[in-house]
Amino acid sequence: MDQRVALRYAQALFNAAKKQGVVGAVGDDLNAIGGAIQGEPRLAKIIGDQDTPRHQKQGLLERLFSDRVTSLTMQVLRLMLEKKREGGLLELRDAYDALRKEDERVLSINVVSARELTADQKQRIEKKIADATKKSVTATYEIEPKVQGGVKVELGGYVIDGTVTGGLNRLRETLKYDFLNQR
Repeated sequence: MDQRVALRYAQALFNAAKKQGVVGAVGDDLNAIGGAIQGEPRLAKIIGDQDTPRHQKQGLLERLFSDRVTSLTMQVLRLMLEKKREGGLLELRDAYDALRKEDERVLSINVVSARELTADQKQRIEKKIADATKKSVTATYEIEPKVQGGVKVELGGYVIDGTVTGGLNRLRETLKYDFLNQR
């Protein structure tokens, strides 16, 4: 499913969930459904198969989830089947999660470093970003040996590169720019 379409479905679902006061429950439902699809290749194959009749898919989803998810989530699953959008359930989950985090003012960041950071370093990074953005921060940490000192923080489509390599690249670009402007 196209990201724009997933976002439209997610926005409609989020608005309805907020009106009914079940934002968290629907998010949990979508995570459970996404986990089931990712964890069970046969389920993913059946849902993604365009040759499998809609009524079979709907029956399967009803059996698996109707007693485990909210009625709102089931309505969206039925609608997606009806509109032949069931292949986009994972994109819907991700878009809904992003809307939920934005509404709750939670910012997800990914921090990349050459080695494991201490708890104090992690806390300082998260605090600095939380103070700058006025949002709560949830962070994931990645170790990438080719990073030479410092950290790189990815947030909301932006990258803050505080690595030695990033600094050297910026210095190279500045020197090149200055050299070319002197002519």
